[in-house]
Amino acid sequence: MAQSANQISTRAVILKTTDFGDTDRYLTLLSPDLGLIEVLAKGVRSLKGKRRQPSDFLTLADFELFYYRGRYRLNQSRLVYAFLPLRLDLVRLACAAHLAELIGDLTTDTEQAAAVYELFLRFCYALEKNQQSPLLYVHAAEIRLMQLAGFGPDWQHCIYCQHLLAPSEGARFSFPQMGLLCASHAGGKASLLQRKLPQAGRERLQPGSYDGQSLTAADLRALRYFSEAPLPALFNFQADTAVKTDLDQFLPAYLSWNLDKQYHHLDMLDKLDLSSFNDSQ
Repeated sequence: MAQSANQISTRAVILKTTDFGDTDRYLTLLSPDLGLIEVLAKGVRSLKGKRRQPSDFLTLADFELFYYRGRYRLNQSRLVYAFLPLRLDLVRLACAAHLAELIGDLTTDTEQAAAVYELFLRFCYALEKNQQSPLLYVHAAEIRLMQLAGFGPDWQHCIYCQHLLAPSEGARFSFPQMGLLCASHAGGKASLLQRKLPQAGRERLQPGSYDGQSLTAADLRALRYFSEAPLPALFNFQADTAVKTDLDQFLPAYLSWNLDKQYHHLDMLDKLDLSSFNDSQ
């Protein structure tokens, strides 16, 4: 990041846009240097003139900003990459929008900004390659982002007795206690429901399992990989249909319990045929 007096230069990706007036727009930028910032972009929606600049969702650009009294204003931006394959595909666009919203809710610490920035860009590049179901990439990014935000549970031990789970051993995840329960404690007092499941996660859980979900050994291997893999290798994985099905059910509830919020960008995917994304698995 270059900085001189009130002039700041930084590379960033646009996570959100909000139009106002006839030609103006607010940009929510994710910068590895500045974290999440709101930038006023005057005249960028004009159909002509010098002020028309890269200012769309998912645009990666070099930005020159003016900073004064806690506010940023766009002076100039130069396109680096537009992620057009994502912006032109409804399914992958919804996945990117979901993760962008989650980042907006979780990224408050500038110390983690560089890691979150790299995570989002690698996620978008992985979506472009289209080598897995897009939801598997979403789940990998969700787990890593929650970990960066301080919500990551222990995927290795039973929270009740600290039993180290074997690689071939499954477990039950307790939503009220945000941790794993081994076979000895999954059905006892340790797994009793302590509070109601937020409505956001209730619809995706099977009846009778509102307090938690059983996870297979394969599910846990995937979750551990998402949590621990080096970031450059995070999206280089294979997962079978059974794991994807379990994670499709688990992650919405996991987010809802932690954040007490319902995310809607992925709702449309339940109504679409995503089989074409699974052919390469």
